[in-house]
Amino acid sequence: MLPLLALISIVLSRGHQAEVVPEPPMSSVPAVAVLTPGVGLGESVEPERWVGSIELPGMELGFAVRFEQGEDGSWSGYLDIPMQGLADGELSEVAYSDSAIGFVFEIPNQPEANWPRFSFEIDESGQSASGVLRQAGGEYPATLELDADGSADLMPRPQTPVRPLPYREESVVVPAGEHELAGTLTLPDEQQFGAGPYPAVVFISGSGPQDRDETILGHKPFFVISDALAKRGIAGLRCDDRGFGESTGDFAESTTLDFADDVRACISYLKGRDEIGRIGLIGHSEGAMIAPMVAAGNEDVGFVVLLAGPGVTGKEILVRQTHDITAQAGMDEASLEAQRELQTDLLDRVVAGAGEDELREVMMELIQIQLGDEDLPDDQVEAMIDQQIGMMTSPWMRTFLTVDPRPALREMTQPVLVLNGSLDLQVVADQNLPEIEKALAEAGNTDVTIVELEGLNHLFQPAQTGALDEYASIETTFDEAAMKRIGDWILEHVR
Repeated sequence: MLPLLALISIVLSRGHQAEVVPEPPMSSVPAVAVLTPGVGLGESVEPERWVGSIELPGMELGFAVRFEQGEDGSWSGYLDIPMQGLADGELSEVAYSDSAIGFVFEIPNQPEANWPRFSFEIDESGQSASGVLRQAGGEYPATLELDADGSADLMPRPQTPVRPLPYREESVVVPAGEHELAGTLTLPDEQQFGAGPYPAVVFISGSGPQDRDETILGHKPFFVISDALAKRGIAGLRCDDRGFGESTGDFAESTTLDFADDVRACISYLKGRDEIGRIGLIGHSEGAMIAPMVAAGNEDVGFVVLLAGPGVTGKEILVRQTHDITAQAGMDEASLEAQRELQTDLLDRVVAGAGEDELREVMMELIQIQLGDEDLPDDQVEAMIDQQIGMMTSPWMRTFLTVDPRPALREMTQPVLVLNGSLDLQVVADQNLPEIEKALAEAGNTDVTIVELEGLNHLFQPAQTGALDEYASIETTFDEAAMKRIGDWILEHVR
C-alpha cells in the first residue's frame, strides 16, 4: 500500500498519491533529443501523438505522449497522464525513430531513481509499440498506439459543457482587499428568463488550490453544476482561488478563515449587480465548512447548499478519512488502530506547534505502518516525508485541524440543503451528517433538508466503492439526479 502519511486532503484534487507520477507541476527540464533516421537537418514533420496504457497492480493507467521535431531535426516530447493531473510534462532523453521510442520524465524534487523511464519497440506496422516503464526498481508493461489524427480521448467527460452555451457568460474581477479574484459569472438567457433579477449562487471550492471549475482529473464539477443551474434561470459566480489561476494573492499563506473572507467579497460583488436577486452559497468539501461561517448571522445569504460538508473538526475528518480509505484498501484491524493512534498524536503535535524534527519522527513510524510489507528506497520515503512536513506545518493545516463548523451551523437560520454520498470516503456521511443535523436543530432552523445519496462518492459520482482511484475512471462528473435535486430545491426556496 502506498503511504498516506498523516492525511489525505478532503479536497478534490489533492486527495490521492499517484502510483507512478505524483501530481507535479510541468517539468521545466529541457528535452534531449536524437535525430530520426531519414529526416535531415532543416526538415520538420508534424507533431506525432501516441496514446497508451501502463499495467499497474490492480489497474491500468492511461497516458499520451506527443513528439515534436525542431528545425535541427531533433525531437522533443511532452507527456499527459490525465488520471494524475499531468499535462504537457516536458520529457528528457527523448529517442524517437522508425523502430523505437524512449523517454524520461524527471519528477521535480525526486531522486533520479524515482524518475519514470519508458522504452518501446515499434512493430512492423509502425502503428503500435510495446515496452516497459521502469521506476524505483519496478518494471511495468506498457503499450502505445499511434493517434494519427490526434483525436483519442483518454478520459471522456460527457457532461462538460461545450460552447457556445444557451446563456450568458461574463469574465469578472472581484475586489477582495489587497488581492483580486478572477471569475466567471453565468447569467440565464434573457429571452427565456427575462432581464432578472435572478437568484444566484456563489460556488465555494474544497481545499487545495482550485480553479473556478474545481477541476480534477479532467472533471469540472462547478462548471457542470453552474451550467445546469443557468439553464434553469439561476445565475452563478465561480472564481479561481486566491493566488491560483488568474486570481492574485498568496495562496500558500492563506487559511480557511481567509477563504471565507473571499466568499464575502463575492457576495458583495453580486449585491452590486442589478441582474442579481437573492444570493445563496454552494460549498463542496472544505467549501461546505466555509459556507456556514459566511452564512451565520448574514442577512445577505438567502440559502445554503452543503455538498459533502464537514460536521466535525478538520482533525476528526482527517483521522476518519485515513482510516476508511486504508481499510477499504485492505489494511488489517491491528494496523488500522496503530495508524489511528499515531495519526492522532501527529495532528495533536501539529496543532501544538511542534517543529519539523519532532513531526518527522512520528511520520516515520506512521509510514512504516502504511507501507506494510512494501519496501521503498530510503530516499523516496524521505522525499515523501519532506513533502508532508511542508503541508503539515502550513498556516492552512494548523488552522484547518482546529476549525469546528458546529458553532457557525448553530447560528444559521437560512434554508439549508445538505447532501452527502453514501460512498464518500473523504467526508464520511455517518460521521458528519448527524452532527450537521444536530447543530442546525440547535439553531432552531426548521427549513433543513438532509439527504444521504446512495452509491455516490465524494465527487457525487456514481461509484462502486468510493475509492479515490475510481474518480478518474468514472466518466460522470456529477450525478444528474443529485444535480436536479439541487436545482429543484433552490427554485422552491427563491420563488
